[in-house]
Amino acid sequence: MQRAHVIILMFNKLKVIKWILGNISDQMRAPTGGVRGWLAMQIMKTNASSTREAIRRLELNQNDTFVELGTGHGESLRRIAEMDSVSIPKRIVCVEISTQFRNELQKNIAELPTKLPVEIHGEDCIKMPYLSDGTVTKLFGMNLIYFLNPLPEYLKEIKRVMKQNGSVVFGCKLGVVPSNTEEFANIDQKDITDAMEDAGFGVTTEKVEIYGGNYLEIKGTKR
Repeated sequence: MQRAHVIILMFNKLKVIKWILGNISDQMRAPTGGVRGWLAMQIMKTNASSTREAIRRLELNQNDTFVELGTGHGESLRRIAEMDSVSIPKRIVCVEISTQFRNELQKNIAELPTKLPVEIHGEDCIKMPYLSDGTVTKLFGMNLIYFLNPLPEYLKEIKRVMKQNGSVVFGCKLGVVPSNTEEFANIDQKDITDAMEDAGFGVTTEKVEIYGGNYLEIKGTKR
């Protein structure tokens, strides 16, 4: 009986989360301000533990050119700044289309305990002219892939900049995203992995456990 009660509570919580995300879906892609934008930013900050674990799993090193799509307020950079110097990439490219988040990101970078070779770009990552062909070794995005629409076009550009055998890692929480919004376009695991395979990536998936929950890691290796 107690277990059934817990399941009902979890189900109701999931419904509430989906309802909230559905009502601020435009702000989840790129917060612009106001109450809805503020709420979206606060929700995104709850991904800190997932982001930190994902960065650890990337096994970054000083020879890497590392790109993060949708850097947000910069939890990934905080984690990188805690690493030994041999684990800090030679180039760190942060792509963040939200002006609100970019402003916060710049302030947070200035407060990092270690100076990092960071550059920030505000253009949509469907085109990344600041990255040459075949130069990126590792690319990452947490709770981002839902918004890359049309996905094949974004993956084409990502493949262009990736080095042979370079790794593309997307962290996802597909179970909590709404299914009836324009912004959350990519919410089916098979559709996502099929698109990545079609784009020229070898794909693996893994459920990653973190404190208080989990996320799905979708990893592509450029063939």
